[in-house]
Amino acid sequence: MKLFALYILLALSAGIFAQNAVTEKRVEFELKDGFSGERVFEFSAKGMLIFSKQDKDENQISTYRFEKYNTDLVSTHEVGYTIENKFYVDEIYQTGNYVYFFFKTRRTDYRVVKYDFISETFKEVSGELPNRSFIKYTACMDDRAVMAIINKNYSLSIISIDMNSGSEQTTPITIEGFKPKKLSLSNMETMPESKNILLSINAYISKKRTELYVIRLDEQGQVQASTDISIGTDNNLRNARAYDIGNNEYILSGTYSVPNSGGSNGFFISRLAQGQLEPIKFYNFTELKNFLSYLPANQQRKIEKKKQRKEKNGQELNISYNITAHSPIKVNEDFIYIGEAYYATYRTEARTSTSYVNGKAVTTTTYVQVFDGYQYTHAFIAKFDKNGNLIWDQTFPMWLAQKPMTVRRFIHVADQQQNNLKLVYANSNRITSKVFDFDGNVLSDKQSEPIETNSENDKTRLSYAEIIHWYDNYFLSYGIQRIINRKDKDVDRKRTVFFFNKIKLD
Repeated sequence: MKLFALYILLALSAGIFAQNAVTEKRVEFELKDGFSGERVFEFSAKGMLIFSKQDKDENQISTYRFEKYNTDLVSTHEVGYTIENKFYVDEIYQTGNYVYFFFKTRRTDYRVVKYDFISETFKEVSGELPNRSFIKYTACMDDRAVMAIINKNYSLSIISIDMNSGSEQTTPITIEGFKPKKLSLSNMETMPESKNILLSINAYISKKRTELYVIRLDEQGQVQASTDISIGTDNNLRNARAYDIGNNEYILSGTYSVPNSGGSNGFFISRLAQGQLEPIKFYNFTELKNFLSYLPANQQRKIEKKKQRKEKNGQELNISYNITAHSPIKVNEDFIYIGEAYYATYRTEARTSTSYVNGKAVTTTTYVQVFDGYQYTHAFIAKFDKNGNLIWDQTFPMWLAQKPMTVRRFIHVADQQQNNLKLVYANSNRITSKVFDFDGNVLSDKQSEPIETNSENDKTRLSYAEIIHWYDNYFLSYGIQRIINRKDKDVDRKRTVFFFNKIKLD
């Protein structure tokens, strides 16, 4: 996954949401300590890791800092990893007690570095990618690292690396009847139970029609099966995510669009068993009971009237959204689907240029649209049975202050053994938590107080925060804050810090 997106997880009982979040300890340090680009990885009750890069390279060598902390937020070990400065971090992937770092040069060299959080040791494997290729996705299982590579002729290949022996295997990925330019890899995910890897590939037939293929690989990257899951439908399946039932059976879910649509119009559910696809069930967003509930009442009424007019004419109303989907979550014999809606935002920038006409300088100003990140608006949850029948759905707004430059998922769901569906996400410097029972009823909807700083006189002017479940009923929040303090004499009046807090919900 690109730049390793840290999911926001909650695995506690519903009762905690009725009470306050208490910051038990906070650690902060100035961003001008010679390192930057901090990234945080949690390892449950074993502790946490902060990874950062030294700002100034020495003798063409870059230094990366790995600093371990225990659950009391005390630094217990620090080690530096050095690499030629021609390498940069292209991908990061965490699994179990390991973090894999995929370094790459701007040419063909790569180096995969596996950091063992428990033994505090490194394993590394170096190699070369095909000329003018790039890494699209990564996946790691046990001692094997897998890269999905897009080559210069648009062809796709999988490189599987044994971190113990250093050997690598390259497998071309093709779909009969399609040239490489007509294929686009939309997702790669691991199935830890079966040790399989699933690829989702869009095959473009025309401007109006695409097909979606699911390809199953073993952990060595060898193709085991390929299935066109678009057979029998005129809808364009945009992506697919999977839940591994076992015995080569998977629950597939994702979004779809009708021809000529610019975004997703609904989601689909199906089962893939032994390479055979069961009939797909489609759910238009307008069919969901609560999908539009995040909108103001007048907008909901307008859409409902438009939907009714369409239905009188025997047509279906399609509204388009960009949705980032989660993998299906198994709850007893049923499944939970979660999607987060977003749209691209742009800002206008003035660009000036100077030219000379008859020896005189003439300045011209033009205005251009510049991408300004993705605005997230709301999320929806749908529960369905193993046959793909919708049981209930819920929608809630999540208008985030942060606008990421790449698509990511901000929400995750709690442990499947719990009695309720529990969600949490961070918005600026506050924590929002929601609890649903398995009938779709809202049990709790809480927002915390702002994340604390070190002094009551600190005034936060800018805050970017993440929160992840750490262990038991403890959470770890971290991020960047720009702080102004005009009263305390022993601190800088203005400071920009990287912070992390240990938060207890009780």
